[in-house]
Amino acid sequence: MKHLFIIDDDAVSVLILKKMLSNADFLETPMVFYNGNEALNFFSKNYTSVDTYCVFLDINMPVMNGWEFLDNIQTTIHPNNFMVYLLTSSTSEYEKSKSNDYHCIKKFISKPISKEILNEIKEVFNSI
Repeated sequence: MKHLFIIDDDAVSVLILKKMLSNADFLETPMVFYNGNEALNFFSKNYTSVDTYCVFLDINMPVMNGWEFLDNIQTTIHPNNFMVYLLTSSTSEYEKSKSNDYHCIKKFISKPISKEILNEIKEVFNSI
């Protein structure tokens, strides 16, 4: 089974991404978490190695940011079925470079996401 998630504290960004995902016929309506801690609690209880997960993750969030979420989820997930797309307003070269340290991160994307990139992600996700 395939699952789609958005982890982002910005309600406007979430709304825009949900609309774009819908327009692209990208699976079902995504489950949304507004900070990394909410998502971590969910995945700690519900992650399975037989399902496939596509996660759009923001970096800068309250309570638990994207990096903290990734650090904490590493022992729970397997990067072969847990694909993370960092979707952030950050243009920091340090953060782009840091994203290479996490095997589950497939792409570092500056907001807003383009239709072309979204279609590329959809193709990859659908081929699994």
